[in-house]
Amino acid sequence: MRKFLSMIILVVVMFAAGCTSQNATKNFGGETVIELPAKTKFVNVEWSKSDLWIIQRPMRTEEYPETITIKQHSSWGVLSGTIIIKESR
Repeated sequence: MRKFLSMIILVVVMFAAGCTSQNATKNFGGETVIELPAKTKFVNVEWSKSDLWIIQRPMRTEEYPETITIKQHSSWGVLSGTIIIKESR
């Protein structure tokens, strides 16, 4: 029993170590905060396999930084993730 438990713990640790914050949010729910470079405006975000692609553009002088919250809604409502994107001046 002890050997089996050790194997389970090892597998979980190895899986968690290879999982980025973005992947964990996508696959298991939770929250990821992404801070964009200064003077950058958020346009759109998209998952491509395990990568998160963020479309951004230069911030215009009349624009102000915003915080954008993107929520994933799963069909069962169990593993819903949240990505928070923060702009800055």
